Amino acid sequence: MITNNFSYKDLIDNLIDREPFAFARYGDGEWNAIFGKDGTNCDGHEYYEDMGKRLADIVRSNPSYLM
Repeated sequence: MITNNFSYKDLIDNLIDREPFAFARYGDGEWNAIFGKDGTNCDGHEYYEDMGKRLADIVRSNPSYLM
C-alpha cells in the first residue's frame, strides 16, 4: 500500500510485487491550465478554462492515488 508519504522504493516494491497502484503526473500544461494561463502547450493544445477547473478540483479532492 502506498500512502501520501511514499518513496521511490515504495513504487519499485509495488512493481516488483505486482501490486496494482495508480498515480497522476501533472506537467507544465496541466498547471498552466489550473492557474488560468492563456495559450497552448508544446503540442499546440489550448488551455481551456473548464479543463483547468476540473484539474484543480481533482487536486483539491486529495485523491487516494499518487499525485
